[in-house]
Amino acid sequence: IAGSYAEMVSVVHIVGTLPTASQASGAILHHTLGNGDFLVFANMYKEVTIAHTNLTKTNAIEEIDRVLNECLNKSRPAYIGLAVDLSDHEINVDPLSIEPLKRSLVRNPRDVH
Repeated sequence: IAGSYAEMVSVVHIVGTLPTASQASGAILHHTLGNGDFLVFANMYKEVTIAHTNLTKTNAIEEIDRVLNECLNKSRPAYIGLAVDLSDHEINVDPLSIEPLKRSLVRNPRDVH
């Protein structure tokens, strides 16, 4: 029904990327299209996602929260890049500081015929 509220599905694309040392060295690898730019694919996703990030040891908590909130509240896709050497990195979070994701219903766009 045009103008009604409905729950839409949000998609979060989590992508494994090369180790941070390879990225920092600017190694010419196939993941860069041969130009040393490890963000080339992440930059392509900027055109079709509401939020995107490449996680680091220092930004993971804030960036995961930011991207998930944007994705879920606007019911649009999101992109998270995670270097393989960070996949087992532990993050200490105070359980009392964890807040539920802020959710709101997204208004459906008008019917277009």
